[in-house]
Amino acid sequence: MIKKPDLFSGNCGMYAIALGKKAQSEGKRVEMLLLTPKGTDFSSPEGTIYHVGAKINGRIYDGRGPISLKRFTRFAYTVHGDPSPEVHYFKLSDALVRFLRQNMDWDTSWQEFLREMTPERRALKRRGKKRRDKGSRTEPTVKGVR
Repeated sequence: MIKKPDLFSGNCGMYAIALGKKAQSEGKRVEMLLLTPKGTDFSSPEGTIYHVGAKINGRIYDGRGPISLKRFTRFAYTVHGDPSPEVHYFKLSDALVRFLRQNMDWDTSWQEFLREMTPERRALKRRGKKRRDKGSRTEPTVKGVR
């Protein structure tokens, strides 16, 4: 399990990919949002990406959950001091996944985030929290398997 993942600092791209892939598997419309300085050249490896999110069925998500476009873009000013960033919309594709993997400073793969989003993994986390809250030292189980 991922322990307190950083959903920003590069991992935002991997998290957004996982969120997008999960939504696509459920038949939802997905667009990826990349927040950059104005005039960013995506053909250059020196391009800066401030933040990545996923737009699913018209609603924007990042590591904080559902957010407004204004709040998504405010990240550029809050963290990087850029008051007028650009938001770029891309189709979730293998090419975009490769681009983000190569151009972001991530430490948790999108596959790991996707595994964490499965119902079984979420159930395991909930059960584990309840047991720890009650003071139990036993390992949480899912469907009778330790």
